[in-house]
Amino acid sequence: MRIRGQRVVPKILSTLGNMVTASFVGAGGSAYRLFRTFDELQALSDKQLRSAVQYAIDKKYIVVGHKNGKDFIELTKEGIRVVGRQAIESLRPKKQKSWDHKWRVVLFDVPETEKTNRDGFAANLKRLGFVQIQKSAFAFPYPCFEEIEVLADFHQVAEYITCITAEFLDPAGGLEKKFKLK
Repeated sequence: MRIRGQRVVPKILSTLGNMVTASFVGAGGSAYRLFRTFDELQALSDKQLRSAVQYAIDKKYIVVGHKNGKDFIELTKEGIRVVGRQAIESLRPKKQKSWDHKWRVVLFDVPETEKTNRDGFAANLKRLGFVQIQKSAFAFPYPCFEEIEVLADFHQVAEYITCITAEFLDPAGGLEKKFKLK
């Protein structure tokens, strides 16, 4: 759900994800009132926030219930998936002001039984700006292994990934042009 160009539901879900499971007895039993207390959501009008919360409930991203005399709200598996996808989409390796003349190479050998995860991992490498140098080998000129670790965990392929820092990559001339390096 978008409101004036911003993705509201992922904000709501990530806020809830940061809380894990929230008890909102003090909020007067209203999921909307609970979300209204978070700084990230203050820019939304009451109508927008109510609509976004209702949308998240209808899509079964969150569950609102009553347990042990307290009202609660929690993220569902689908909600967790949406939050993870949003986090992956916002993942970006930082470009350095000057290149350190080192290549970061990501190699992977993910079995065919994990094809969906493998293809998602490779697609996200390309989205991050990596260049494919062989079928399961990608190169990037800047530090990025933390981002690769997060990406591999998200796609459940971490055990199949090898990361290398190389000072020489033959033939690197084509890569230097692709990345516009000096």
